[in-house]
Amino acid sequence: GFNDVVINDLDSSLYGTDDSAGPSALVSNFPHMTKMFGDKCTVHTDICMAYCTDMCLRTFYYNVEQFGTENWKLVITNANGDKMEVPGIIEASDNYQFTDAWKYMK
Repeated sequence: GFNDVVINDLDSSLYGTDDSAGPSALVSNFPHMTKMFGDKCTVHTDICMAYCTDMCLRTFYYNVEQFGTENWKLVITNANGDKMEVPGIIEASDNYQFTDAWKYMK
């Protein structure tokens, strides 16, 4: 299964919360998905998800050089100074010609 699912609930109506709470999100119930939200999340064990109120999550993508990054970790820090590590996923790609190492091999 997937451990990083996010479903935004723009009007907070999915679980009948107050519309004035702003947007909410249904996320995979794993620490790397819920830790930063504290008590804003309610766990729904029947679907292995957590419903987190008063937030609208976004997705971003980033790329790093494939060489020399074996021990790198993505650490996210919120405004309160709370930190968490996000598990990484390495995707195999045939775009080797775009790496720095490829540029210098020519």
